[in-house]
Amino acid sequence: MRCLGLDLGSTTIKGAVLDLETATLSHFQSVPFPAPVGGLDPGFHEVHLGEILAATRLVLEKLSQSAPDASNLFVCSQMGGLVLSDTSGAPITHYLSWRDQRTLGKSSNGQSFLDETRIRLGEEWFGRMGGELKPGSPTSLLFWHAQNGKLPLQGTASSLGEWVVANLTKNGLFMHPGMAIGLLDLTLGDWAHGGFEKLEISPIRWPHISKTLDPVGAVTIGSSKLQVHPALGDQQCALFGVGLLPGELSINASTGSQVSRLNPHFNPGPFQSRYYFEDWKLDTITHIPAGRSLNAIVDLLTEIPNSNGKPVPPWEYISSCLENETGSDLDCSISFFPGPLGETGHLKAITLENLTVGKWIFAALTSMAKGYRLCAERLGPIASWKGVVVSGGLAQTLPKLGTLLQQNFPGLAIRHNNGVEETLMGLLRLAQKQLVLPHSPT
Repeated sequence: MRCLGLDLGSTTIKGAVLDLETATLSHFQSVPFPAPVGGLDPGFHEVHLGEILAATRLVLEKLSQSAPDASNLFVCSQMGGLVLSDTSGAPITHYLSWRDQRTLGKSSNGQSFLDETRIRLGEEWFGRMGGELKPGSPTSLLFWHAQNGKLPLQGTASSLGEWVVANLTKNGLFMHPGMAIGLLDLTLGDWAHGGFEKLEISPIRWPHISKTLDPVGAVTIGSSKLQVHPALGDQQCALFGVGLLPGELSINASTGSQVSRLNPHFNPGPFQSRYYFEDWKLDTITHIPAGRSLNAIVDLLTEIPNSNGKPVPPWEYISSCLENETGSDLDCSISFFPGPLGETGHLKAITLENLTVGKWIFAALTSMAKGYRLCAERLGPIASWKGVVVSGGLAQTLPKLGTLLQQNFPGLAIRHNNGVEETLMGLLRLAQKQLVLPHSPT
């Protein structure tokens, strides 16, 4: 039995054919995620939904040509962000990405919209909603709309994945609980209506909560009619794909970065809490400095040749520089963006001898590894971990990061997910669970 898997990522929209009998991925297809809309105010990050849907269909059409016998479509998507649509599913807004920073602007009382969102929620509702609040969170973006008189009275809020699935199937909006980050009362498992009232966003409607992976509609692609399952969170799918087990610490090092653990219960703490699959919860800390910050350094290092129309491929050179590096006395922090480790970075203790590409990137990776250790300790004592699972493209591109992680987690077995598309593998395993082994435990 074959199905199609689709990942609506921040960098690319990619997919593969999922062979449920052989547990393999094949016929990979990928297109760039559309560029943000130009000419917007500073900090705004919006993407045209029509372009996203067209790119999605292009990937699906290519996959369908390779697997005309495919019967089902499983989807995962970037989380956070916001789409507002009308009763027919037509968009009222662009896709406001999780990268959007407008809520860091000042409201009428002199505070940022993000800070005011936090204050209005209060400790009780902030905790009940999983401790989720970032500049691009749907709650903070909706609060910004309400405070600026832009909240549509008949609008329905969703994230990107639900809107794409709804427009493929021409059906209503269905949201899996794992996608509803910061939107659910985790003590009840329903929409956080009490929190919405505090933020004055109650007029907004919400999708149907789909707690199962049962199909929510169908779409015809080429000659194939596909049963479409609800969009799932890319983080949860990636962790399911690497086989995260209870008691293991997950470190995902990619453009964005997280540490996570599975929890059978909802226990608020100094971290974010999300739905995983079935009755499990996911304790996680996101927005840890990683690839996005390293890209900022690389952009600086390559600015001159790029400006002269002579771009250079930097990562192979960087990796070669790191091969023989064993240490750096540079003091580097890559917290260039708001996150759990601060919002400003630095580079200190520079000398003529240590200001090299190899030592700078080594110092940056050292900072990353220490950051993972600090965040892991917020999830639980290091002694409580049975092992560490490392995933994400950055750890594969720069193997030196693995060495530094081992130094920061001494005595713990570290297994690396090398060469496997985590999100698509997660979709494959979930498809097997749903269609082949529906009664097996997660």
